[in-house]
Amino acid sequence: MTRVSLVFVLNLSFGLSVSADCIKSVGQMFMVRVPPPANKIVGGVILFGDNFKKMSTPNDVLQLTMNLQKLRNPPLFIAVDQEGGLVQRLNEMRGFTKIPSHFELGETNSVVKAFEFGRVSSAELSAVGINWNFGTVLDVNSNPKNPVIGKYKRSFGTTPERVTKIGGALLAGQSNGSVIQTLKHFPGHGDTNTDSHVGLASVNKLKKSMEEIELKPFRDVLARSEIAPAVMVGHISLPKILGKDGPPASLSREVVTGWLREDIGHQGLIVTDDLLMGAVKKRYGDYDAIKSAIKAGNDVLILGKISTQEQHNVAKKICKEAEGDSLLAGEIKESSKRILNTKKEYGLKAPTLVGSIGGRISTAKHNDYAKTILELANVDFKQKTNYPFPKVKPKRDKAAQ
Repeated sequence: MTRVSLVFVLNLSFGLSVSADCIKSVGQMFMVRVPPPANKIVGGVILFGDNFKKMSTPNDVLQLTMNLQKLRNPPLFIAVDQEGGLVQRLNEMRGFTKIPSHFELGETNSVVKAFEFGRVSSAELSAVGINWNFGTVLDVNSNPKNPVIGKYKRSFGTTPERVTKIGGALLAGQSNGSVIQTLKHFPGHGDTNTDSHVGLASVNKLKKSMEEIELKPFRDVLARSEIAPAVMVGHISLPKILGKDGPPASLSREVVTGWLREDIGHQGLIVTDDLLMGAVKKRYGDYDAIKSAIKAGNDVLILGKISTQEQHNVAKKICKEAEGDSLLAGEIKESSKRILNTKKEYGLKAPTLVGSIGGRISTAKHNDYAKTILELANVDFKQKTNYPFPKVKPKRDKAAQ
């Protein structure tokens, strides 16, 4: 056990009530927006585009992550959505390499190029103190009316085979670094007509049909991964499986624990998409969504806009209820253990500022990789996929992708 995790365990073991122990454990499961709350209970933060508006260099970003990690024990997860293409928080305007979209990587059909660019993106994030990337989309681009995956070039292709091949190679390259990688949006967001940021997306299939398309990339990539990445579960309705009025996949124990943990055998972290997004917020209150997500088997809960006081209130209420709910108490214990083990495994620590890091980011070699990929892809996206794009861009609430 590392010094960081040992000190944390000792702090929990002496001089604290059971309630305080529980609150610290639940807090480790919370990932919130920056600027971070003044309290010390949260286990992670997620950075969005607005966090970087006033930044023009990688050193600015590094200074931010250094400030976030000050006096944090154990260290924070610091996460971003760095997929590439239109979903790239750290872009060329801030001195980073312009990352091709998943669609462009898929069009190269090259595992070598995908692997190389996985290494590039992971190395640049690590250099500025970001230790978690929500960056590998395994959704199959199977629905031309999908307003959030195909339209924004976020899928590697229209077949599970292409998505598995290129997504697996990208993940392998990314996993060479010290940044936790994430596969999303389990159990598959490709065949939906709704953006889950604003409403509940639906996959109207039986599980047997999903096994052939949506679930196949997740099953195959996870089976081949030497390092268990994290998996993000989407807010996706499955009416033919969970019922018309059933919970979204992210709040379903059948899906999170039954399908992902037990059937597929995923041993890494499971993270929700933002629980305060429109897909869940319209149907559940904050507390019920958080409690249901924990009981479903999720480890890390992304909570977009939630105040410091609300975090404490929710954690206390969850812990109080856990005293009479063995499933809730057991999931909190297991998730906290899994989170601390992951922080130990990846050697999370506060970054240090040693001169300029410009020589490690947006290098000539990195930019040559990007240029080659774009040249190989070199297709007219709209013509290639024959997409009837929605004329109105869906409203976004800047939640997790």
